[in-house]
Amino acid sequence: MHFELRSPLFFLILVLLFASCSSKPKDTDTALKYIPSDAISATSIHLETLLEKMDFEGMKQMSFFKDALEEVSKTDPELAGFLADPWSMGIALDKPIYVIQQVNTKNPSEVFMAVMATVHDAAAVNKMMSLMEGERKNGSGFKYVEIEEALAAWNEELVVFGSGTESMDLQKYAEQLFQTTPEESLMSRSDIQPFSNSTHDISTMLTLDAIPDISDAALALSLSGISPESLKGGHAYGYLDFGNGAIDGRATWDFDREFSKHFAPFFKDKPQKNLLGLLPVEGLAMEMSGALSPEGIHLFLSERPQYKSMANYTLQSAGLQVDDVLEALGGDLAVGVYNQDVIMVTDVKDSKAFDKLLEAGRKLSLMTDSGDGTYRFNDNFADPEMYLVVKNNLALLGSDPQVLADIAEGKGKKNRKFAESLFSMSMDLVGMRWLMADMDLSTGLADNFIAAFGGMKADVQVDREEMNVRMDMENKDANILATIIMQLEEAYQSENENTLNF
Repeated sequence: MHFELRSPLFFLILVLLFASCSSKPKDTDTALKYIPSDAISATSIHLETLLEKMDFEGMKQMSFFKDALEEVSKTDPELAGFLADPWSMGIALDKPIYVIQQVNTKNPSEVFMAVMATVHDAAAVNKMMSLMEGERKNGSGFKYVEIEEALAAWNEELVVFGSGTESMDLQKYAEQLFQTTPEESLMSRSDIQPFSNSTHDISTMLTLDAIPDISDAALALSLSGISPESLKGGHAYGYLDFGNGAIDGRATWDFDREFSKHFAPFFKDKPQKNLLGLLPVEGLAMEMSGALSPEGIHLFLSERPQYKSMANYTLQSAGLQVDDVLEALGGDLAVGVYNQDVIMVTDVKDSKAFDKLLEAGRKLSLMTDSGDGTYRFNDNFADPEMYLVVKNNLALLGSDPQVLADIAEGKGKKNRKFAESLFSMSMDLVGMRWLMADMDLSTGLADNFIAAFGGMKADVQVDREEMNVRMDMENKDANILATIIMQLEEAYQSENENTLNF
């Protein structure tokens, strides 16, 4: 995929699109009361806070912004005015803007997405809407304009920009939003407080209430033995904050006990072995650990014979059954990502059962036995060259059999932190430079990006009831959004001289 970056308008649109990903909701909030309770997701947006963090006043002095305004002014000076002064649109930027999704349960292919904002100045909103191409029409208590597969609708309280598939009646969906009653609003939910009272940059709420009413989902639930009622009231909530030198995020979920018990057995609370501590540190760009529970999976399948039969049918061509796999593995897993290489380590619970898996691999011509616990995957199965080393109750996968053998022997082992979550991930951005090269980013842009964010380290921890995300920059004084804007400016100035495709 190629994008032409010489256009200043591209850069301005990119910034404004990014601006739709930040929020800091306040108490007075008109748009929230119009979000229907059957929305499957709602994300709050606070453009004013985002613009402050990216230093909008400073951004207006940058080349890409000034050139974009000049370009737009030639054909549409009023639009240029709105871009230069977003507050002049008449939308209350100090209140949340929301992005919601609704699904037609009778026709799941129909998905309606809408951006909803509170009106601050009705006259300014009318002026902005006059720039829309298309016939202005009157709805029930609002006006609207339809443009292809999108719609803009507004009254003195609310502005809605909606989109959907070609066959959808967008006017009908818009009318339902404007006629939302307090009893039908998302505000009527007892679990709305973390979302409605959020003080975070990005806040998102997902709900499961509509899923049982979707015909395809109802069939899947029936086959799985999950009661549709167990989804009612289920929800997840998450947020993300852009700070100076860091990004913080957290997600929590609250599902019915009956629904949760279908998935809880798949995981242990945390790994039982510190496999991360075996991974080589040199050149390590990203590391992950996981804690699956073979015993819990066995219990889950034993209670659901139809699932177990399907799994056994899939494995029968290899002469295996699902119990053979579960008996062989302990469930702990660690993965290290290096420059153009990946190393995976898992623990072997039963060596005899694991030998049965290896024998199946040889019979299927997936691998050949190189001796001393080393197996080479055949070229038609793995490209580039890949090896499996089985030693000391460990199974290791990677491109260098000697490195894998050294890991199994504990050579070069470092005293590193034990993973305390059922899933964890850490990433060093400097080590991911090779990935940016694969994305066809120019050397100059990659170097500039690393210079700004190269010291950033990301950490993700997932437990049974929550996920925590933390990203730290070396420069603790710079807000990450302002840093991104500066990188856009430097890239734009560079691409005025040389076209950049990525």
